[in-house]
Amino acid sequence: GAAGGRQRCYEIQRLVESTFPGSVALENDYVASPKPNAYQSLHLAVRLPALGDKIEVQIRTRHMHAVAELGSAAHAAYKRADAAAEHARPPLQLRP
Repeated sequence: GAAGGRQRCYEIQRLVESTFPGSVALENDYVASPKPNAYQSLHLAVRLPALGDKIEVQIRTRHMHAVAELGSAAHAAYKRADAAAEHARPPLQLRP
C-alpha cells in the first residue's frame, strides 16, 4: 500500500547513504510532507568528490512518479494552468 511505498523510499534513502557515507544530505522530504499539488519525492544531494560536484537523487514510488509526471504535479499541468490564467487576464494597458 501507500505506507509500504513510503517506507520503501526511506529504505532506498538509507541504501544511498550507506553507499556514499558522509556525502548525502536530505534536501527535501516531500514524502512526509507532500506539496499541495500531491507531489511526493525524497530529494537527496550526493557529493561526488571525484567529480568535484554533487548530484540530486530523487526517490519515489511508481505511483508518486506517475503523479509527478502525469498528474497535478506534472510540468504539463502547470503549463495548462499558466495558459488558462493568461487567457483569463485582461490585456495589459499602459497609460502615459
